[in-house]
Amino acid sequence: MGRMKQGLKNSRTAVICVCAAALLMAAWLFIKLVPQPYSEPDYDGHDHRHGAYLTMLDYRDVTASFTDAGGTVFTLPSGHPRIDGAAELAALAYVSTLPAYELLDTSGGDEITLSEFGLDPPSMEITVSGADGRRVNFMIGDPAPSQTAYYVFVTEADEGVSQARAGVLYLIDAEAGDQLTLPFSAYIRRRLWPGEPGDRPELTRIAVQNGELGYVIERVTAEDDSPYGASYRIAEPLEFLCNADAVRSKVLSGILQIDFDEYVCDADDYPAGEAALEELYGFGARALYLEYGEGGAGERIELRVGGEAPGGGRYLMSKGAVYIDRLGGYGFLDVTPLELTYGVPFWLYRMDDVRSVEITAGTREYWRLDIGDKKYALTLTDGSVVEMEELSARRLFSRILNFSVAGMADEYQYDHQIKIVLFMDGGASHTLYCGSTGNARLLGVEIDGVSTGLACNIKDLQAVLEALETASMGLIIPAS
Repeated sequence: MGRMKQGLKNSRTAVICVCAAALLMAAWLFIKLVPQPYSEPDYDGHDHRHGAYLTMLDYRDVTASFTDAGGTVFTLPSGHPRIDGAAELAALAYVSTLPAYELLDTSGGDEITLSEFGLDPPSMEITVSGADGRRVNFMIGDPAPSQTAYYVFVTEADEGVSQARAGVLYLIDAEAGDQLTLPFSAYIRRRLWPGEPGDRPELTRIAVQNGELGYVIERVTAEDDSPYGASYRIAEPLEFLCNADAVRSKVLSGILQIDFDEYVCDADDYPAGEAALEELYGFGARALYLEYGEGGAGERIELRVGGEAPGGGRYLMSKGAVYIDRLGGYGFLDVTPLELTYGVPFWLYRMDDVRSVEITAGTREYWRLDIGDKKYALTLTDGSVVEMEELSARRLFSRILNFSVAGMADEYQYDHQIKIVLFMDGGASHTLYCGSTGNARLLGVEIDGVSTGLACNIKDLQAVLEALETASMGLIIPAS
């Protein structure tokens, strides 16, 4: 009985061994006889046991010619005036010292179909030349299945500039492949500003042209000793301090969002140059000129502003290149000087720095407010004098300062409705004149004999006259 059990056990073992051998034979036949799909070797960018350097050059001595799938050819360094230097340097760094992993050697009997690796046609064909003229030529195909590498096929390689061998399929790191398959347009400068969004430079001068209209505003510096805390003043077509809130909301908010979101083309691509782009992209007499930085370190930006792009945004031209900006606001093109100055006082002085004020309404009525030595007195038109409380005198003075921009004085007439002269403690004087305009509600304003081109509301004049009438009766002027 024992011998029988031992015989059965040996038989089962033999059957198992025969089955295992059959399975191994079937697997071997499957591998040998059935074509297997290509399986990418492990590649982490550091295994150079079967590797080589496609290029071994100093990036400062390299010239690289690129031909993309569409047949467009460009060379780096390009000498192109609108090239982004950082992008160009990155490409030259990759292309001058480029490690690779050898995959298949066609000279050793391996046969490949270039189209299987995205090499017919290639995504990019690159010829890299050293200073002595020796070179290497290779094609970049598709990303490998793992997306960690690109296929590269070498067609020519001179000794001394490359360890690669012609006819060999290699892998290069995906980061290098991403950079070296970029089109020429990716190397065009894509940033308008030197800083990041939210960290734009402080503009010192903004000039806007919109056909025959336009304006220029300049930043007010500490040396200007400007009143009102104003940050900008309008310099053309008139000279006056700006409403800081209006500048921020109507001008800066749009301009500081402008950037080059999409490169379109170069004017050099068109036989007629920039003139050919006016009709194509709507470039007319609209332009923006910006300056930032101080003194000799200042920078200037010139932009021509075109029409609206099909997908939204505006066409812009800078240094002969056409871009699309999709974020900037362009309401600043239609802003008027009045919008930038509305509500700004025509003058502002401390009452404690004033010795006296003379007020002439028309050609008949005359008052003088004496302020010196904290003694307040109002001389009336008949020559009589009325003593005033300090509170009342300060309220009268606040109305005198309350002339503010309410409109344009295009039809200003020099028939002075009111003349106010401030005599300062230091001996200087300042004069405000108001004259009629074509609008019965507005009075044109001159400061120190110079027309501002702007107007105040007639209510500003009426408020002064009403305060004088109240004070002449010995009453306290009410709060405004």
